[in-house]
Amino acid sequence: LKRLDRDLAVTLIEPEPAYLACPFSNAVIAGLRGIEAQTFSYDQFGDIALIRKRAVAVDAGRRRVRLEDGTEIGYARLVLA
Repeated sequence: LKRLDRDLAVTLIEPEPAYLACPFSNAVIAGLRGIEAQTFSYDQFGDIALIRKRAVAVDAGRRRVRLEDGTEIGYARLVLA
């Protein structure tokens, strides 16, 4: 999204500090590559807001996401992945 519009405000809600990428994952299964080579930190995306909490509910009518601690975050557009 940021590649299409650099001025777009993006917020990622994700409790985990890192993610596993699928490309070359067969090499991990075959023992040719370590799992750490497929693990990437969300911190590399310095131009987005990162909320390290779990989203537990979406109120589409009010355009709000509720986090595990009860905090609500508003949005203009929502992408669930």
